Amino acid sequence: MIQRPLVTRASRCGHQRGWSALLLLCLCACGQDEGPLELSSTRLRSVVRDQVVPGATSAERFGGGMPGAPSGGAPVESHQGSAEPEFPFLWVVPEGWVSLPAAQFREINLQPAGHPDAECYLTALPGSAGGLGANLNRWRGQMGLDPIGAEELVALPTRPLIGAEATFVELEGSFGGMDGTTIADAKLAGLVLALPEFTLFVKMIGPRDVVDAELEGFHTFCSSLRLKSSVADGGGGHDHSHAAGGSEQQAAGVSWLVPAGWQTQPERPMRLVSYAAGTSGLTECYLSEAGGGVLANINRWLGQVGNPQLDAAGLAALPRLDVLGTQAILVEVSGTFRGMSGEERPETSLLGVVVERDGPSLFIKMVGPRAEVSSLRSDFLGLVGSLHPAH
Repeated sequence: MIQRPLVTRASRCGHQRGWSALLLLCLCACGQDEGPLELSSTRLRSVVRDQVVPGATSAERFGGGMPGAPSGGAPVESHQGSAEPEFPFLWVVPEGWVSLPAAQFREINLQPAGHPDAECYLTALPGSAGGLGANLNRWRGQMGLDPIGAEELVALPTRPLIGAEATFVELEGSFGGMDGTTIADAKLAGLVLALPEFTLFVKMIGPRDVVDAELEGFHTFCSSLRLKSSVADGGGGHDHSHAAGGSEQQAAGVSWLVPAGWQTQPERPMRLVSYAAGTSGLTECYLSEAGGGVLANINRWLGQVGNPQLDAAGLAALPRLDVLGTQAILVEVSGTFRGMSGEERPETSLLGVVVERDGPSLFIKMVGPRAEVSSLRSDFLGLVGSLHPAH
C-alpha cells in the first residue's frame, strides 16, 4: 500500500544552515513550469533523532544488521504549522512495503515486501562522508566483492534522486553485516548522491530473489523522494522541490510532482492537465475531476479496453492506495482500447487511480501501449504518491 507522504525530524544540532544550502542547491535546478492539478491532504510525522557526529566510524554512522535495527524512538505525530521539521523529506512507501521506526543514521527506514531479511533505508551525512569511492567499495566489501578504481567508478550508471543524478549500483554476492548477519545469496541496490553540504545514501539489501522482485518498489521510493523548501524559507514558503527531476504543478486545491521527461499538453475539456509520457508518442496521463459515481466511472474505463463490468462486490475487491488521507482505488487493466473516435489499439494498458473527495472525485489515468505503461508504472505511482494539498 502506498502510504501518505511523511516528513521526519533529525537533530536540532546546527545543521539547519546545511540543509538550507542543500535545499537551495536543489531549488536552483528547478524549472518554473506551472500547470493544473489537484490534491487533498498530507500528514507530517516527526521523529526526534540523535545528533550526527562528524568523524564517526562506519559502524557508528551506518549501524549494523538487517531489518531489526534499533529504533530511534516511537514516531511523534505533529500538525502542520507546528515545530519546523528538521529533516525535510517527503516520500512514498511502495505497495506492500512496511514503514519501520526511524533509527540512528536511518532517516527513512523501510522493509521491502514486509520480508524480515530485507531492508531499505536512507542515510544523510554531512560533507563528503568519506567520498563516493570509499563508500561504494565499503558496500562491495560487505558483498564479498573486490574494490573498484576511479575509472570503473566514473563508468557506473546514474539515476535521478531529489533532482540530481546519483550513482547507482546493483551488487550480488554473499552479504556480511557489521553485526554478524550473513546472507549467502544476497543482492544490494543502492544510490549515492554527493552534494556540497551533504551526502545521501539509499540502500536496499536482502536475499537476491527478494531484491530482484522489489526493484520496481525501490525505484518508486527513490523517485518519490523530495525536499520541503519550507525548511529553507522558514516554514512558510511554497514547496518547489522536485522528484526525479520533474516539476511541481497544482490545480483544484492540490499539488503534485510531475515525473521527469513528462510533457504538459495543451488544455483539453474536462481535464485538469494532460501529459505525454514515454517515447512512443502514444502514452498519455491526465488528471480530471468528475461526479457520477465511482463505480460508473471505473466501468467506463473498463469498457474502453474491453474488460467486463464490475458490480459493487468487484469494486470493493480492487486494491487501494493511501492517497490524500483516504483509500484511493487502483485500476490496472489491459485489452484493446477503443477511443471515442472509433479507433482501436490492441495491447493497450490502462492504469488509473480514483480519489473520492467531498464534491467531485479526482481521477488520475494513464493509457498507452502495454509495455510502455508497464515501464512508466513507477513514475505514475510516484506522481500519485506526491499528491498533497496546495499551499
